[in-house]
Amino acid sequence: MSKQITALGALLVLLLLVACAMPTPTIAPTLVPTPTALPLLSADQLWQRAQSCKCLTVYPVPETSSGILTKAIESATKSVRLKMYLFTLDDVRDALVVAAKRGVDVRVLLELNPSGGSSMNVDFYNAIKGTPIRFRWTSYDFRFTHEKSLVIDDQIGMIMTYNFTASGVRTNRGYGVLDSRPDDVAEMIKVYEADWEKIVPDLNNARLVWSPVNARQKWLELIDSAQTTLEMEQEEWLAPEIVSHVADAAKRGVRVRVIIPPTENQGPYNQQPYYDQVRAVGGQIKFMDDPHMVGKVTVVDGKRALVGSENVSDNSLNNNRELGILFDQSDAVAVLKQSFEKDWSVSTDEPFPVSGVPIPPNGIVNWKDAAKFYNRDVTLEGAIVKIYNSGRVMFLQFSDSPETDAKVVIFPSDWGKWPQRPDLIYMGKTIRVTGKVVKYQGAPEIVINDPKVITIIGQ
Repeated sequence: MSKQITALGALLVLLLLVACAMPTPTIAPTLVPTPTALPLLSADQLWQRAQSCKCLTVYPVPETSSGILTKAIESATKSVRLKMYLFTLDDVRDALVVAAKRGVDVRVLLELNPSGGSSMNVDFYNAIKGTPIRFRWTSYDFRFTHEKSLVIDDQIGMIMTYNFTASGVRTNRGYGVLDSRPDDVAEMIKVYEADWEKIVPDLNNARLVWSPVNARQKWLELIDSAQTTLEMEQEEWLAPEIVSHVADAAKRGVRVRVIIPPTENQGPYNQQPYYDQVRAVGGQIKFMDDPHMVGKVTVVDGKRALVGSENVSDNSLNNNRELGILFDQSDAVAVLKQSFEKDWSVSTDEPFPVSGVPIPPNGIVNWKDAAKFYNRDVTLEGAIVKIYNSGRVMFLQFSDSPETDAKVVIFPSDWGKWPQRPDLIYMGKTIRVTGKVVKYQGAPEIVINDPKVITIIGQ
């Protein structure tokens, strides 16, 4: 009896760790206790674990901030290899510059033409020109280099689902994997060197999950292996073959649960038929926007998981450079399971739920109450106390806290519809603006493109 108690106690300790687990004997699922809460480790603790064992360490974002990124870079003594899709984080950029100046070989591969034509990566390039950082744009052999990876000193690799942006680390649901297993790190280095030189790497016996090489096959095999549960957090839901295999799992009795961010489902990006396909056979689809879902995770039977940059889209699987990792390390999977359950508890059946809060009798909503009226057309009233104009977007702000409070958004393509640039008209004025209140990166906003929907009512 005492030996059984000791073994159970050891198992409890194992499940409460976030990373670094030595191989343990297989234990029947019925004996595995479900922890109520895994500890959230600091950047220092995460990095110490990654350095202390040949294992995986999984962490969630935004609970874990960009501190883990700066910690990794600051720890480098020999080399830093970074491959990224979007980059705007000043603290991480500054850490790279400091590392390069103290003699670390810092190399950055960055996507030149991200979706939507954003110039943020060009801004990063301009900011590091003249520093010792070695920089190259990624290959045109891929539609996008959507991979999110970092390798420190040839010893520890980081595989991430999120971009190095403010929303990526502050308001989006994402995940990172610290990988200190030598074979995995060696493969990441091999592919990095090939992508740096824009040549084709040998991935005939790949351990990791790469697009456009083996991601589709490995993902389908994982889904098809599900016997009891299949849980997914995905940013997109557009690849017919992946969706069909998920639906097949539901048909054979697997409990299927999927969390996706809300989307308008327009044109070629209409995901509704694929939601319906899974729901029609008993699978569950829910939506989460706080934090905004960009995590790319699949967990099968609570035992095996896939984490990476791959989306459920044919472009991601067929045309992009992407990187993911498959694993069955029990404590690492437990981190994903706990995060999924937390997210599932706050997800909604409809993508854009509408509250029943009544609009005031006069039809005017104070800007401070905007968050009560998400996904509804209302008229907000308030004084514009600050205006932010980046040249790519303009915020008419009701407060000094646009990251949490309501604001009016006007894009440059519409500025010409006003008699003057909008920031010259509305500063210091009390306005009424009519439109749909939407949540973006955790805060309410109304996007307008017509001066008729905004009126000055006072100084």
